[in-house]
Amino acid sequence: FANDLHELSRLSRIIRGERAEGGTTAAEGELSRARAGEQAASQAMVSAESRLKTAQTEYAAGEKSLRDAEAKLAKLRRDNAAQLIELERQQEAADQQLGAGYIGNETANGLAAHPTALKALAYAKAQLGDPYLWAAEGPDRFDCSGLIYAAYRSAGYYELPRVSRDQYYATRSRTVSRSALLPGDLLFFASGTSWTTIHHMGMYVGGGKMIHAPTTGDVVKISTVRWSRLYAATRVIGAVPAPTSTPTPTPTPTKPKPTGSATPTPKPTSPSPSPTPSTSPSATPTGSPSPTTSPSASTSPTPTPTPTEASPDASRSASSTPTATSGSVAPTTAASSTDPERSTSATASASTGS
Repeated sequence: FANDLHELSRLSRIIRGERAEGGTTAAEGELSRARAGEQAASQAMVSAESRLKTAQTEYAAGEKSLRDAEAKLAKLRRDNAAQLIELERQQEAADQQLGAGYIGNETANGLAAHPTALKALAYAKAQLGDPYLWAAEGPDRFDCSGLIYAAYRSAGYYELPRVSRDQYYATRSRTVSRSALLPGDLLFFASGTSWTTIHHMGMYVGGGKMIHAPTTGDVVKISTVRWSRLYAATRVIGAVPAPTSTPTPTPTPTKPKPTGSATPTPKPTSPSPSPTPSTSPSATPTGSPSPTTSPSASTSPTPTPTPTEASPDASRSASSTPTATSGSVAPTTAASSTDPERSTSATASASTGS
């Protein structure tokens, strides 16, 4: 206890600023330690600044080298445009032939793409035509892995790394065979047999096509999968059971086809015209029914009934009886159907003539 009390006494003096046995105060000790820390931090800063300058110099040199290489590549493309088009056509035909045996559809082995994968694919399709830019991940420029990264993040999936090799490594446990590809699957292309040589990637669309951001000077587009250079294909998120096909309705018993005689379909009928009394059997009237002979009817001493006095029943009887004995009936009927005045005159003349 005595030793502990002695140490507490020394600590109390140091706190009060009194000199300890070593000849220094507590403040002097703190200042010394602070100066030593400042010197170490200063040396670390100088070292960090030196490394930063070295990195900046290397970056500038690499950037210049990249720009020079891009300019040379662009010139080579311009100078050999026709040959490049022909080579691309030949490569396209070769890849189509290679992929003819394992081009997947929208479903494979009873599975369909996960809705998240379809959303990512829809986002990628919406970027068609956007220019390529190395290390860009949108919203208007993309490189190959940046397009895939942004597509799945837009669909709500945040576990996919940024760079193509890391994306393969993160999904390497969910590799997919070429015959079982589904929309939204990732396609990786490498220059060697190791995943560390992956240099390009795209997203499977279906029908042997992929969407990708190819290279500098190009745009986001849909192309035939380069099967000859495909390293591996992986699935970001597991597939779901494919929807069952629409059930076929139960066929109803076939009814015997009705014959023509038993068909109850009513046929439209047009109203039959009333039978017109034929005037051929009637005798031709001897008198000419001229309208100028109408005054003779008024001077005749014999009382002759005028057409206005004829009863409706007699007129109906005359028009419905085709075989009249009097020759004056036919002209009366024919004239009455056209002109009432001519009918009266003709009837009067005929009556006078008879």
